Parts: sequence; C-alpha cells; structure tokens
Amino acid sequence: MVDIDDRKILCELKALTLRITRDSLDQRILLTEMVKSSFNCDTLSSCDSLRLNLACKTFDYLGVKYRYGQSSEMGFDCSGFVRYVYNFFGLDLPHSSYGQYRICKHIKKEEARAGDLVFFVTRGSGISHVGIYLGDNKFIHSPGRGDHVSVSSLNSAYYKRRFSGFGSVLE
Repeated sequence: MVDIDDRKILCELKALTLRITRDSLDQRILLTEMVKSSFNCDTLSSCDSLRLNLACKTFDYLGVKYRYGQSSEMGFDCSGFVRYVYNFFGLDLPHSSYGQYRICKHIKKEEARAGDLVFFVTRGSGISHVGIYLGDNKFIHSPGRGDHVSVSSLNSAYYKRRFSGFGSVLE
C-alpha cells in the first residue's frame, strides 16, 4: 500500500527524471548543432556525411555506464565505445586503444575533424585511452570506472597533460 509520503517521493522522482531527460535532450541538440556547424552542408562528400553521422550517433550513448572489457549498450570501456560506434557504420576496429592507435593514420590537430579518434596516455607510457573527436576541442568517450559516456574538453587540465595525438581511419 502506498502512503502519502511514498506518493510525494514518487512525484519528486518523476519530476527529476523528466528534468534529467529534458536536460539530456537539450545537451544532445546543442552537441549535434556544434558538430553540424563544422561541416559545409552544401558540399558534403560521402566521407563528410559518414563523419557527421558517426559523430551524431555517439550522442545516442551519452550516459551509458563504463564497463571494463565491454562493447555493448549495457556498458562500454573506452575502446569498446569507439569500436561499437564505428561498427554501427560497418567499420571494424580492434577492441584496444593501442590497437586502434596502431591502425590509424596519425594526423595533426589542425587536420582533425569530427569522427576522428583522439588518444591519451593515462597509465604508464603507452596509449591507454581513446575517444571520438567532435570538433571545437571536444570529444566523447567512456572515461573509466564509476563514470559514463560523456563529452569532455581537450582543454581540461587532465586531458591536456595526457593528450597523445589524433588519428583517422576515415578518408
């Protein structure tokens, strides 16, 4: 039997859920517009279209929990997230950040575009983290234990210190 206090809690929870859903939708719309603005939509090549669709597809997974060794909508590690998104578009990537780094064409920051990969050294001396570049110094990734798929800035002190480079598997 539900008493008045339980109903009040349920109403507050429902309002909070609606607010979070609305905020997430607003964030997704803003991010999508940011990515789209980096392309000239009048002259999109098929590769540009793939980049745009790939970058926008990543937003479907905002909030999915980090799970080590996983590559599914139930949870992702960093390379599993990248692999899953690319696989959606028929591109098969290794399930390791270093493996993804090895198969990429390494590019300069000025050449990086939405859909390219961004690599970091977060442990030891080798590549140990990867995300998908969105443009405007932002990238989306599955950061680590206790976290979830989110957008971060390359300008943040943490990622700036650990940044290793950009790579592309797209022509």
